[in-house]
Amino acid sequence: MSIEFNPLLTKKNGSKKERIVSRTKEDLLYQLSKQYKFICRSLLKILKGDMDEIDRLSIGLRILFHNTRHSTGILSQLEEEIKIFDTCKEKELPPSISESKEEDVQPYCAFIGNMVCMSIGSKDVWQLTPSDTPTWSSPEDWWNKVLFVENNVSFTREKMTLSIADTDGGAHVDRKLEHDYFLLSRKGSTSMNFFVNSNQFYPFGPEKVIMPHMGLEVVASFRRFFPETCIDFGLPDLSQKF
Repeated sequence: MSIEFNPLLTKKNGSKKERIVSRTKEDLLYQLSKQYKFICRSLLKILKGDMDEIDRLSIGLRILFHNTRHSTGILSQLEEEIKIFDTCKEKELPPSISESKEEDVQPYCAFIGNMVCMSIGSKDVWQLTPSDTPTWSSPEDWWNKVLFVENNVSFTREKMTLSIADTDGGAHVDRKLEHDYFLLSRKGSTSMNFFVNSNQFYPFGPEKVIMPHMGLEVVASFRRFFPETCIDFGLPDLSQKF
């Protein structure tokens, strides 16, 4: 039996730069495939009604797309020319008024945004409004696209994802939440209160419909650009309709 000496293991006392090892492309693809699998597993549970998995989904999206001064998302590290399937409308639609036929339900002016609209008169207030003519966007454009605006408050994919991942149960639970996200996720709106038969109710916020849809956009994209590592988990492929 022979024993080989590995000099790489002797860098413990070297400089910080000497003790850093760059990832290979193969390792980055492996990390991407892991996050893809995590996202798929969360989506499968979400589609069965387990909305708590949105927290885990937000972590996967953050790891893949988010860049800061101190960390770089996996897609940026790969430096490959890929596109993400984007079903968000290019332009915001004008406001509309939805009046409920139910008694004692006050009609409101609901702002319709790019990806979701507010449908008054039902406890399922936020509904998806994906574009009929989706596009393939760069990861950066997809991540920074404005999903909707309500009461002059804009939410991009980045803002929605990080609000959950960084502060509200994804990777961390902050002592305090950003005011607009708190109103949206806990009250159902940043500007309105909802009453049925004089009793106030708190509908789900739009993150409950937006986050799973974002996950499906990513799954459709990765299956196209990384077919060898991102296999079919039986989830709907949004891109097949176009």
